[in-house]
Amino acid sequence: MCQRYEWARIPRCYVIIRDFGECQEVAGPQYSLSLYTLAESVKAKSILEVGMGWGWSGRAFALSLENRPPAKLTSIDIVPERVKRENRRAVIDAGIEWNIIAEDSSEVEIDEEFDLIYIDANPNMAHADFLKFYPHLRPGGLMIMDGYGWQLGPTEAVDSLSPQYPFVSIPYGNSASSHAVYRKPVPPNGKYANRVMCKECNTLVNCASWKEADKTANAHTMLSGHCAAVTVESRDINYVVIPK
Repeated sequence: MCQRYEWARIPRCYVIIRDFGECQEVAGPQYSLSLYTLAESVKAKSILEVGMGWGWSGRAFALSLENRPPAKLTSIDIVPERVKRENRRAVIDAGIEWNIIAEDSSEVEIDEEFDLIYIDANPNMAHADFLKFYPHLRPGGLMIMDGYGWQLGPTEAVDSLSPQYPFVSIPYGNSASSHAVYRKPVPPNGKYANRVMCKECNTLVNCASWKEADKTANAHTMLSGHCAAVTVESRDINYVVIPK
């Protein structure tokens, strides 16, 4: 008798639901799949998780991070020993750098930037954890608050923050719980560039916006008959415009 597996089509790779193990979080493996998908969506190479629990979130993040070495997972928890042995092994086997900080989140000092920050520690500290770690989220990165709609602390935190930080609620499974997700905006004059490159005539044009870069690339190909490469760093988009 053939064994049947569920497959999920994720950007960059395929992942099998069984890769998340016998997840015991609310909604089971769908919880892990949601976190994996979000990490893949921003092609995260550096993730901070505030609250490790039994290690299901760390395992999901590690499965994503291993696609983009070198990568790093930083985990904060006052009792990191709670992480299940199979989840600890899965993170180690991913071959990523894993920095475990065995402290209360309120006492941790961070001096680096992350592509994704996940908040799932003391529910009563969800609002404080957001304000503390948000400055360490890179522009374009994701802030994820777990337990929205199910736990009082995260729910009240997201609702009070939403006027300034418009979260999107992503439910997982059939439970009432959701991941509340906020993407940090990229400043108009930030460090990310929009540029057009033509290697055939050695032309490089920096543009103020993605729209301007796209128009510039189309105009260049029409006039020169060359291919033009467009890079939009804030969204990690790269494509080539070819002559028609």
